[in-house]
Amino acid sequence: MDPPIRNNKFVPGHEVRGRHGNGTDLPTLNFDVRFDAMKAFRTHGEWVEMREYWNDKMEKRYQKRRKDMWPKVPLKVIIMPHSHNDPGWLKTFEGYFNTATKNILNNAVDKMTKYKDMTFVWTEMAFLSLWYETVHDARKANFHQLVEEGRFEILTGGWVMTDEANVHIFAMVDQLIEGQQWLKNTFNVTPKSSWSVDPFGHGGTFPYVLQEAGVDGMVIMRIHYAWKEWFAREQQGDFLWHQPWDAKGKHDILCHNFPYDIYSIKGSCGPHAQVCLGFNFKNVVGEYNENGANIAINGANVKERAELILDQYGKTGSLVPHNVVLVPLGDDFTYKHDIEWDQQYSNYKILIDFINQGNYNAEISFGTLSDYFEEVRKRTTKFDTLSGDFFVYSDVFSEGRPAYWSGYYTTRPFMKQMSRQVENHLRSAEILYTYSLNKARQEADKEAIHFLEALFVHLTTARRHLALFQHHDAITGTSKQFVMHDYGLKLFEALNLCRKIQRNTLQFLTYSDKKERINGAHLGHDFERSSYKTNQVPVAIDMKRGDAFILVFNPLAQRTEEITTFYVETSAICIVDPKQVNVRYQMNPTWNSTSGFKLDTNFLEVTFKANLEPLSITKFQVKHCHVDIKRREKTQVFCNKCPNRDKPSSPLTLAGLPPGAIQLENSQMVLMFDEVTKLLTSVTNKLTGKKDELNLKFSAYPTAQFRSGAYLFKTDPHMSDYVEVFTQNDLKDVVVMSGPVYSEVTVVYESGENTQSPGSFIHTVRLYHTSDGIKSKGIYIENCFNFGDSNNHNDVDLFMRFETKIRNHEEDNTDENPVFYSDQNGFQMQKRSKVYQIGIEGNSFPITSLAYIEDSKSRLSILVDHAQAAASWMTGWLEVMVDRRSSFDDSRGMGEGVLDNRETIHRYWVTVEAQPPDEAPQPTPDTKLSLPSQLVTTLSRHLNYPAIHYLGYEAQAFRSAPISLLESGPLPCDIHLFNLRTLADPNVPTKPSSQALMILHRQGKDCELTTAQTCSEGSMDLTFKDLNTKEMRQTSLTGTQDRKEALNQLSELEIEPMTLTSVKVSF
Repeated sequence: MDPPIRNNKFVPGHEVRGRHGNGTDLPTLNFDVRFDAMKAFRTHGEWVEMREYWNDKMEKRYQKRRKDMWPKVPLKVIIMPHSHNDPGWLKTFEGYFNTATKNILNNAVDKMTKYKDMTFVWTEMAFLSLWYETVHDARKANFHQLVEEGRFEILTGGWVMTDEANVHIFAMVDQLIEGQQWLKNTFNVTPKSSWSVDPFGHGGTFPYVLQEAGVDGMVIMRIHYAWKEWFAREQQGDFLWHQPWDAKGKHDILCHNFPYDIYSIKGSCGPHAQVCLGFNFKNVVGEYNENGANIAINGANVKERAELILDQYGKTGSLVPHNVVLVPLGDDFTYKHDIEWDQQYSNYKILIDFINQGNYNAEISFGTLSDYFEEVRKRTTKFDTLSGDFFVYSDVFSEGRPAYWSGYYTTRPFMKQMSRQVENHLRSAEILYTYSLNKARQEADKEAIHFLEALFVHLTTARRHLALFQHHDAITGTSKQFVMHDYGLKLFEALNLCRKIQRNTLQFLTYSDKKERINGAHLGHDFERSSYKTNQVPVAIDMKRGDAFILVFNPLAQRTEEITTFYVETSAICIVDPKQVNVRYQMNPTWNSTSGFKLDTNFLEVTFKANLEPLSITKFQVKHCHVDIKRREKTQVFCNKCPNRDKPSSPLTLAGLPPGAIQLENSQMVLMFDEVTKLLTSVTNKLTGKKDELNLKFSAYPTAQFRSGAYLFKTDPHMSDYVEVFTQNDLKDVVVMSGPVYSEVTVVYESGENTQSPGSFIHTVRLYHTSDGIKSKGIYIENCFNFGDSNNHNDVDLFMRFETKIRNHEEDNTDENPVFYSDQNGFQMQKRSKVYQIGIEGNSFPITSLAYIEDSKSRLSILVDHAQAAASWMTGWLEVMVDRRSSFDDSRGMGEGVLDNRETIHRYWVTVEAQPPDEAPQPTPDTKLSLPSQLVTTLSRHLNYPAIHYLGYEAQAFRSAPISLLESGPLPCDIHLFNLRTLADPNVPTKPSSQALMILHRQGKDCELTTAQTCSEGSMDLTFKDLNTKEMRQTSLTGTQDRKEALNQLSELEIEPMTLTSVKVSF
């Protein structure tokens, strides 16, 4: 029985969803075109099994157009040779380069120099830059000529073809800057078209990023199969992708949805793949050829073969109004053999000449992507607009049944989190480096200049390692295990290089002795990390060496209340701030995982609140002190398995955990925990007295063999809906701690089939006692999860869920159709409505920063520190995936399961905010933009970009007063300093220039939520302390195109809400 279809009229700004009898759903998108959704989304179950949507109605339309339209508007076909080069997947980046990519590019130059009308396109700058460094001068010259002629077109300009689900906006933009800056400096080229054909679904953020970078046409490919059919049926394959917050359409970009499943020759010429397969003329001895019988074109068969392929081209042309067809000619790593070029060119040249010379009302040529968009714009001046995104991607071409690609949103969370850690450290390193280098130059400190300029190559390496990992087979976790290991090594090197730059620049800015300030030897790390495979281990301050200090760098351009932590092995200390005032602090026991997760009362965590100025470096001294036992603020510790009882001199008061429920409280709220499970059950707002249910649960979905893996998520239909990963029998300890800085509840579980290496789970819920700070307004949660041995917990997807009374359903729907909001790359929010027929796998969406549910009274938000999936399967529920393990390959090319899980620390903030009492929407209509509150936005910044800490022991040698990088005060609350990135010297790319790209992000916020103001208002008159700026000029996002006259001051900028604005600063 077909599921019901809402009889909506498709009008501007209204949501359209289609449901198909085979259990399919279309993503939420908006078109500025009227049509009847009831007529548009009929059942298409019959074509799904056939894997081709072409039907009799489309055939009749094509035949009529060919007869009536072609004489007036001839078919125009652009054949576009290409080679899809993944910078890591089944081989490492370097492995692919050495075995395929360098030959592809060498052949491209040589063969295109020979074949004067042949074209080629390229996307991955990571490969192109590596090739360019090694190629000889003659090929370089020929390559420059091909680029200048426009026959070799460089598309997008990103360092990689970025993923669009898991990548945070910072890394998405940074990899594009790295690639486009290299292109500009090397070839004086800025791409105008984008080719993004292999990410597993497409988001709404990347179109905006491309448009801001100067790109005016883009191609997408992997979208839900039902959308493919709809675009074809409605002839809407070329559209303007619109940002829902952009009232004027200023940021719209022309997008072409490639009408078929895949970019290979088999899937590119027309709707019938087996016909297209016969026009792949590659025939290399020793290589598998899917087309077993290559038929070379000759005088005897050219007419029959030309008309056969022209029929496919014509059918493709009938799917769009303008009759212009783009035909990609290539596949993964094609053209690595020089004979391929000859085989494809010679056969297609015969076909092209025959068709062009015949009476077919058709013109065919080799061309580039920009050629396609140019032809389309010649024939079409008006395009319908679309807003939204294309998640969840689903295919049917593998088995003729829907497969949902929502597993990779969570696959290998350890690597996803490591990417975000590198982002944070890279951003801080960029800001510190830009300021320090130009300060040294303006002070004419030759030794410091030489030292800092030499660090630029390290900064470039870190940028490129991070950029490489944004590749759609890297951060997704969908490469072979040894390839993921290689990515891990690169990320680890990037992290260490960033820390090296931070340490050296911090010492340069704070050390009193100019002769000693550039070597970084006087500062140490506050943690150790032996390899990328491990989490960082804290380093205790060695008080035997004498008094010590902590340098804290606030990387945000607003004042920040930072909870600062360090470790000691003595309790006889005091902390002194820059004003020589003793700082209140809290001492806590730590977990000793080597002894079976026992509390350690000798290795102590010290936590204190640090009020930091924007972009400032603050020194806190840690001194030996005699602590009055009677006046000491002790931390109360209640536990099931307490170590030996505390001594009078201990900073801890240890006691057994009383039976019953647990309560945590601060100035803002009261949390209640279940008396049995010790998990969160409710939150009460102390200011209003309102109590909200907030039942926290952990469970897992059992997944299907061979249909759930690195890419796909599919629950096992033969098992119950959920399986328990940890039970009450696995509960090893419960610890409650309360002190002057924070109070928390921690539960510890161990379980698994392998008792020698069991799985472990440490779950902590914390409230901060910072009465005037934002951190007291949220609930901090930390989960340390480890599957343990590879035999433990196979084929499950673990989730954390909040079950509440929030009625987050559509106003005209039942409780079975909840709505939630997920962020897109940390940039904007997208509404998600449940469709029951496609299961949890089709209703899980990617988040990188935030998800929330709301009704007329409350909004529940979950903030995350790395990419994962989120869902709201039932009204009042909001869940995020924690980790997943699959012992099976899911038949999408990787060839193995995912069993290399690592212990991963997941960090969250949770907020419950009251809606305005009078005008609370049910939930946000499509005509209104849904945005996070200022509180949530600020907490997310703190989660993504925490302060940077370093240790030292020569306190007198470092300046005591806080050092601010800003002469002016903080930026306004909604203006985020996205980055301050030193640009490479165009003539010597290994050297830094005197210019930096400053990127500002004006983040949107919901002003109606009743949360109190979370930061003081600042000013846009940003100036740097002790630094003179020669010029500031607004540019394109990536800094490759100047856009306006020079600015006298930054406050002249008109930064619209939600937008990114780049300014090139010359020092």
